[in-house]
Amino acid sequence: MNVLPPTLLLQYHFNHAGRIRPYLGAGFNYTLFYNNGLSAGGQPISIRNHSFGPALQAGIDVQVTKSLFVNADVKKIWMHTDASLGGQSLGRLSIDPVIVGLGVGMKF
Repeated sequence: MNVLPPTLLLQYHFNHAGRIRPYLGAGFNYTLFYNNGLSAGGQPISIRNHSFGPALQAGIDVQVTKSLFVNADVKKIWMHTDASLGGQSLGRLSIDPVIVGLGVGMKF
């Protein structure tokens, strides 16, 4: 099973003018479940193909030069779907990942 989880977050940045700028974010996520290859006992497991859920973020931007910065962040996303086998409900499938990111950015 594959997922595509676009997430929309609003961020509040602390110390906006400093070299080290921590921030917090909150928002929501829409998850599209696709390419479901799940099966049990030779029967395919059916899943609902989308979900909505909350998302939280904490991160930091560190200015390296006047126009270059590095970024690190952690996101928690809540995603779930309903699963069934042969028309019988198997219950809720919760994934709820923690995502760690590292990046480089430029200011123009």
